[in-house]
Amino acid sequence: MAYSPELEQEVKSPEYQGLSYSEILSKLKEQTYPALGAIGGDNLRDVVTLLCGGIAYRIKQDPNNPISVMLATAFDKMTMNAFQFNFAAPEVVHMLNLGVSAGFILEEERDKFNQLATQLNPVWPDVSIYNLVQCLDPYQISLNTWVETGEVESIARQGMLQLVAALPEQDSLILEMSVSPNGSMWGDYVQVNVLTQILNPDYYVITLPSKGNLKRRFRWKGGKYKLNGIMTIS
Repeated sequence: MAYSPELEQEVKSPEYQGLSYSEILSKLKEQTYPALGAIGGDNLRDVVTLLCGGIAYRIKQDPNNPISVMLATAFDKMTMNAFQFNFAAPEVVHMLNLGVSAGFILEEERDKFNQLATQLNPVWPDVSIYNLVQCLDPYQISLNTWVETGEVESIARQGMLQLVAALPEQDSLILEMSVSPNGSMWGDYVQVNVLTQILNPDYYVITLPSKGNLKRRFRWKGGKYKLNGIMTIS
């Protein structure tokens, strides 16, 4: 699920104040709404067993009626393995209403069909912590912002990131390098390392490639979030 104004309005309401991103996410995932859906397998066979006895009897009393033929065909499909009947589909709603109007289905039977087909769906499907950060603290989103080191004088094979603020969730550090024979003509940046478990304020060690006598410069960023830290290469 992507950012939406509705999600932002929801998570900025007072009930979420003071909660962590994980706690907000848990509360959102608890929210559901009832809606008609598809049922199949054993549940569908239970519907057939429960309701189709009386309906089938009424259909047989007028077997040549177009509506009874349509209902009989639909109920036959209900008994097939792996078949699903979507009670939210307009054609199914129309079929049941026709069955009621023609007297083949009682209103309470149609209501029972709909009751058994009602499912609880998530209000916020696939919402993530990243979406919450987009709503509550968009400044933390990386937006492809690189931090450049400039030319590195040393031939060090090791760098260190000192992360000074915790991230909303685990992220990655992406490091790229450009090389030059003389310090004035630089090649394109090429990714040379990725650390995938950046989260809490700490020191993170990065292995750097050696390029002989070529001069090096680096740039780095977070995979999803801005990394509030200092890169040291020595």
